[in-house]
Amino acid sequence: MTLRSLVEDRIKNTITDFRDISGASDLRTLLASAVTPPGCYIYREKATVKPNAMLNKVVQQKTEYIGLIVVTRNVRDARGGINADESEQLCDLIETQLLGYEPSQDFSPLEYAGGDLVLMRDGLHFWREVYKSDRTIRST
Repeated sequence: MTLRSLVEDRIKNTITDFRDISGASDLRTLLASAVTPPGCYIYREKATVKPNAMLNKVVQQKTEYIGLIVVTRNVRDARGGINADESEQLCDLIETQLLGYEPSQDFSPLEYAGGDLVLMRDGLHFWREVYKSDRTIRST
């Protein structure tokens, strides 16, 4: 299984506060799609690698980053304060389930890699949380 799908399963199996939890191909596609708040949408953010450590074959440490977009709605608060509070509470729930979670023997425990406001539009608040995990890749 991919890291993205393992993270999605973890959220689906442990957090009941979301009405919609699903994967996404990327941030742009998600923002152009219909969402159901409160929702959590998970996609592969990026991957980085360290230089090869061997002479006769390739052995590298690969870091994979997973983005989670938390979407909330509140039409009663024009400035979005209630949206932001709900989003923060949902992000705290995600943190309790993902921080230190070891998705499989292939991946290191998840670490928090940051978060940021993506967009506020039409009463929706889109917040991105990013988690990362390392694994070793090798040539055959």
